[in-house]
Amino acid sequence: MTINEIYQHIISHMIKGMMVHEQMANYYDFLGLQGYKTCHEFHYMEESFAYREVCHYFISHFNMLI
Repeated sequence: MTINEIYQHIISHMIKGMMVHEQMANYYDFLGLQGYKTCHEFHYMEESFAYREVCHYFISHFNMLI
């Protein structure tokens, strides 16, 4: 397994996590449960930031795009 394949796997897992939190925030918003919605929005933002950090790390250290 190459380094690019490893990071592709990591990134795809992170994207799936972000999508789950986005969907859950939408579901809780629909149900009118604003506290749970806010919690999932916060997790979505944290994971988005972590995703950007991993992408930046890979680009700056390996001079490639994932």
